[in-house]
Amino acid sequence: MHRVDLGCGADKHRECVGIDIMPSVHPDIVHDLNDRLPLEDNSVSFLLASRSLEYAKDLGSVMKEIYRVCKHKAVVCIVAPHAQAAIHIANPAVRSHFNEYTPYYLTPKEHHREIVSASQFSPEFIAEEDLGVDFRLLRMEFFYFPLYLSPLYEPGERIGLMDVQHNMVDEILYHFAVVKEPVTKQECSILAGSQLEEPARIKERRLHDSMLTRQNAENVIESEPVTRAEGEEEQRAAEENGRKKAAGTIKPKARTDSKAAPKTSPNSEPKGKPESKTGPKSDPRGKPESKPDAKPKADSKAGPKSDPKTKPKAKPSKAGAAKSNKQMQIKMVEPEKPEVVRRPSRVVYLRKD
Repeated sequence: MHRVDLGCGADKHRECVGIDIMPSVHPDIVHDLNDRLPLEDNSVSFLLASRSLEYAKDLGSVMKEIYRVCKHKAVVCIVAPHAQAAIHIANPAVRSHFNEYTPYYLTPKEHHREIVSASQFSPEFIAEEDLGVDFRLLRMEFFYFPLYLSPLYEPGERIGLMDVQHNMVDEILYHFAVVKEPVTKQECSILAGSQLEEPARIKERRLHDSMLTRQNAENVIESEPVTRAEGEEEQRAAEENGRKKAAGTIKPKARTDSKAAPKTSPNSEPKGKPESKTGPKSDPRGKPESKPDAKPKADSKAGPKSDPKTKPKAKPSKAGAAKSNKQMQIKMVEPEKPEVVRRPSRVVYLRKD
C-alpha cells in the first residue's frame, strides 16, 4: 500500500510518495495531476493534496482518479484556498474552487443529510451530481484571515457571515473517507475520531493563529491605554471641577463677607440692614453704599450661577462625563478573562453518532 502526497512540492509529507509536475522540487514521480495517475487501483491507504487541487483543469476527473487509486476506507486530506477570498479569485492559475459546499458534490445525494446534521448548511437546492465517487466527509475546518481571529466573533457568527461576507476564510481543510463498500455511520464515526493526518504546515498555522488571536484580543483594546489615560485625566478634572463647583457655592459668600463687616450674617443680607453698618468699612472713599452691596444680594440668591468662574467649569465636566461613558463602552468590549482564548480555527464538521 502506498501513501501519496499529490502535488508535494519541496516539502513532502512524511512516509509518502511525492508526485509533482516540477522536477526542480525532486519528487519521487514527476507527473501532471491532470493526467491519469501512475498508480494501480486500490493501492493507496492515505492521500494528501495540500494546495494542489485548485490547479486542476477538471476537478471531477481528478477526484475520480483519486477515488480509483484509493482503497476502501482510505483517508483523503485536502487543503485548498477558499473560493470567497479575493486574493485567490484574482489568481489566474486557480482553476478549481473549494468552499463549505464542495463535499455535497463529492458525496451521493442520499448521504447529504449526514453533512447537514453537523455542518448546518442547507443543501436542498444542490442538484444531484453523479460523479461515480463516494467521499464521506469526516472533518472540515476553516482558517480565517487575521481580521476575523478576534475572540469577539463566535463560531456561529463567523459561519453566518460567510454567506454574505467575502475575505473571511483563507484556507479550508477536508478529511474524507473513501467508500467503496457499504459502511455504517458507526464505522465512519470511529474513523473520524481517530488521529487524522494533516500537513505539518497546518499545525504551524494553528499555533500562529492562536498567537494572533491573543494579540487581536489585546488589539481590540490596543488604543485603550491612551484613551483610558485621557479619560482618567478628564474624569479627574471633572471631579475637581465638581468639588470646586460645590465649594463655589460657599466661596462667593466668603468673598462678600470679606468685603462686608465680619459681624454681618447671611440671613440679614436679603433685608438690606447691614448696608449702613458695613458701608464705611467696605467703601472708605465714601462711594454709594448700594453698589457694592448689590453684588452680595445677587450672590446670595443666585449662588454659583452668578459667579462667572463657575460657568466655564461646568462644560469640561460634561465632556469628561461623555468621555467616561466612552471609556465604559471600551471596557465592555474587553474580555473578562483574557487568558481564556478560543481556538482561532473552528472545526465546523466533526462526524459523531
